[in-house]
Amino acid sequence: MNLKKIMLLISAIVVMLIFISKCYSYDGIKEFIIVDGLKREYIVFQKEDRDGPHEKAPLLIVLHGGGGNGAKMQKMSGFDAIARHENLVTIYPDAVKNHWNDKRNDCNTYAHKNNIDDVEFLSKIIDEVKVKYNIDESRVYIAGVSNGGMMAHLFAIEKGGQIAAMASVIAGIAENIKDKKPAAALPVLIINGDKDMLVKWDGGVVAQNRGKILGARKSVEFWVNNNGCKKTPLVERLGDKDPGDGTVVIKETYAASDKGAEVVFYIIKGGGHCWPGKKAGLLYKWLISKNGEGGSVCMDINAADEIWNFFKTKKSAHIFQVNK
Repeated sequence: MNLKKIMLLISAIVVMLIFISKCYSYDGIKEFIIVDGLKREYIVFQKEDRDGPHEKAPLLIVLHGGGGNGAKMQKMSGFDAIARHENLVTIYPDAVKNHWNDKRNDCNTYAHKNNIDDVEFLSKIIDEVKVKYNIDESRVYIAGVSNGGMMAHLFAIEKGGQIAAMASVIAGIAENIKDKKPAAALPVLIINGDKDMLVKWDGGVVAQNRGKILGARKSVEFWVNNNGCKKTPLVERLGDKDPGDGTVVIKETYAASDKGAEVVFYIIKGGGHCWPGKKAGLLYKWLISKNGEGGSVCMDINAADEIWNFFKTKKSAHIFQVNK
């Protein structure tokens, strides 16, 4: 091997190592908790000059997608910029072996095969963090993407009394829990792309034999019905800020009844298995094409901004128990 080839190889290795280090680096504090004998980890981020002891803050738990981790989700989602501006504490937990047990019976993952109790894990995080970081207990929120969005649905159904609102992106409710009654009427925001071929718009089997979910529309109907919402939504076509992205956004708002909570549904027409507002790099675009995930990245909205704008006015004191 000549010197030129050696230098090219060394350069490629250096670039790869830098890329890997960036993927796994994080901002904030790494915390640990023991659940069912397992050491579980999560990242806590708050603005550097937060007056923690004297100023209660809202809490947002953000769940990564399948195959990811908290550090990757922190870098991808954009919530930390909001945390700095809004005095928000953000939490990025790690799933066991990179996948959440969202109850859809994904026979390919350790979490499902070993029945990892991720609901209990997230519940204990809330209990621990709200004291240690001086959290406003009425303003605890959970959001997730893909497998993390499915997990957010499950947590909201089983432990809705611990949170004030939930959001899911490119996800659906596991078919196995479609008949469960949520603990409370809970404000819910759902974002799905109608060209997503991994988490399909009409539901059914996820990817290749990765369990079954309800479709986007049926997941919305689940919450509309259980929240006692008005059945006819307010429908808006949002501004097409990026005409070249191949998508448009339709927003449906299902108003709350006297004893319910609203549901908001963003339909990304032409959207794929992507986080809206985050441009995909060449590697991600290749993976989408390779795995047949379909659709385009929507740049007309920023998912983090839309989620926080939905969350920030919600307080758990406004949630009414309608399914008891």
